[in-house]
Amino acid sequence: MDGWSQGAVLELGKGRIAVFSEGMMFSSQLDSTTGKKYGLTSAGAQHNEQFLNSVMHWLVEEL
Repeated sequence: MDGWSQGAVLELGKGRIAVFSEGMMFSSQLDSTTGKKYGLTSAGAQHNEQFLNSVMHWLVEEL
């Protein structure tokens, strides 16, 4: 979806918040019938793991 935001991050007071409208990219699913992977480790989603790692790193950084 080009041009559509799927999440937002914000520094708020003494903390930070990250909100995303879709959680599949942060989890891994496997269709046991077909063996197809969805989410974090699915084909074409090679950047999901690094993105999740970057978000988590940003959330725990001291302000």
